[in-house]
Amino acid sequence: VVSQEYEGGPIRGSAWGAQLWAWFCSDGDNAVYTPEKISDLLQPVPDQFTAFIHSASWGRDNRGAYDSECEMFDRYLWQNPEYLPVISAGNDGYGAGTVGSPGSAKNVLGVGATQNARKGFDGGWGNGGPKKVARFSSRGPCKSGRIKPDIAAPGVGILSTRSLGVNYDYGIYDDNYAYSSGTSMACPLTAGAV
Repeated sequence: VVSQEYEGGPIRGSAWGAQLWAWFCSDGDNAVYTPEKISDLLQPVPDQFTAFIHSASWGRDNRGAYDSECEMFDRYLWQNPEYLPVISAGNDGYGAGTVGSPGSAKNVLGVGATQNARKGFDGGWGNGGPKKVARFSSRGPCKSGRIKPDIAAPGVGILSTRSLGVNYDYGIYDDNYAYSSGTSMACPLTAGAV
């Protein structure tokens, strides 16, 4: 649910009026653990939602292979077409065939990262504009030859909410916001646009 505290704040994200249903997949050690069955992660969908966009800025480097996690996503999405998982492609770029799982699944919207039009902080990744792929962004094709990622969005020097549990060496905007880079930044921008 939208936080009333920040509703009138000076900085708004790409979908600031959306309803949010959060699912945390960690045991407190800063690592992401997904359930054995993807259906456990994607269910239950609250009845008040008629469509569901799942934003996932996590995955693993599998060099574009179609693995069991991809298969579980695809099977679930075939049975639940009202879902659209928007998933980061990964940050293992610099060459072809580096897209990660589950961003390499057939029925998800895999998101790569471009540079940004923003002048100023870029975290050392360069900001030559959104027509240029960010150096770190994972690229296709998948091992099967399928083209992934499906789309790319700005992922360099993105202003986002600041985690209070992280010590920032650079990129601090203020007490609540910081700049960051990665397909993990491009993914929620894309999900917000969707």
